Amino acid sequence: MIKLSNLFKKHEQSKDVPLPKGIKEDTRPPEEILAAEAVIKRSTDIRHHQSSIKLSPAMNVELEKERPTTPNIKNLYNDLLEKAKEIYKSGPGTKRNLAAEIHPLVEKMLESLSSGSDELLLIVLRNYPKPEDMLFYHVVNITIMSVVVGLGLGYERNRLFELCIAAFVHDIGSRNQDILNKPDSFSEEDFDKIKTHPNEGALTLSKIDPSLNQKILDAVKQEHERADGSGYPEGLVSDEINEYAEVIGLADVYEALMHNRPYRTKYTSIDTIRIILKNKKLFTSKVIKALIEAFGIFPIETLVQLNTKEIGVVVKRDQELISRPVVDIIIDSYGKEVKQPKRINLASNPVIYIDNCVKQEDKYIKTPIK
Repeated sequence: MIKLSNLFKKHEQSKDVPLPKGIKEDTRPPEEILAAEAVIKRSTDIRHHQSSIKLSPAMNVELEKERPTTPNIKNLYNDLLEKAKEIYKSGPGTKRNLAAEIHPLVEKMLESLSSGSDELLLIVLRNYPKPEDMLFYHVVNITIMSVVVGLGLGYERNRLFELCIAAFVHDIGSRNQDILNKPDSFSEEDFDKIKTHPNEGALTLSKIDPSLNQKILDAVKQEHERADGSGYPEGLVSDEINEYAEVIGLADVYEALMHNRPYRTKYTSIDTIRIILKNKKLFTSKVIKALIEAFGIFPIETLVQLNTKEIGVVVKRDQELISRPVVDIIIDSYGKEVKQPKRINLASNPVIYIDNCVKQEDKYIKTPIK
């Protein structure tokens, strides 16, 4: 297990290797960042301290060829997406047996994730193919992320299944809140309205499926509670919070920060981890560790700039040296795209290190889920 206090020290493989440059600490808590309160203007919410690039269509095609998604995984994600739409769009009087409906998909998901395959993890970190369906992608992504964290926590099958159901329906109270697609910053009034969705979700679920156990309902109701008492709706602290709720809550923060929202662009992986660690009192250490160990500091497909001024894409992670992945160089130190990507294993090259994450002006990997 990694130590939070030493997390970024792993970036230093020699005395002269510094932390990533260009990273400005964000002192706002995740809840304030995600709410994008009215005092924070859209123009200042975008990270300007990181470089950005625009890759050619040819390079996008080459990168896509390197990491194609197998049909069965693509189909599984699509099936999860369609099930989310079906459940979230159903009428308030519709009765369902959610466990029975979701069980076959959960079994396939667990089979894929338990095998060590990272294909589902790649999909959940990519841009939403249809931004108008943000809620459904968000729900499916958080479900997958929560299960990965649950596996890292050593959950047995029955607990993983309960966690999965809770994650899948955690935002049911938001399904009629059009405010989530608001293109501007949220006002305090908007945020107050958003805060009603956990209670509304638990109440709605108890009517839709009376067979759901209390742990699942509590997870839905407490997903926005925080260990230091700063959460909502009841301001619970530490052990008062259902652990499923904490797992889902952290996955919710991570997923939201790693994706575009109508009022801001997405954060890079390094900024996202820094924000979470800056506010580590909001979640227990073991849950934070499980998430970071699952995704790393630089997830696969992250664009990074090395201290050599070369730009590459992460193609493989080292579980022991999480800040030293395998990188394919796609732009040389002169800013030119290379004809054939050059692979560097940073774990075996101590003088070369990741200087920063790089934002892409366009999606550098076009991965529509059909």
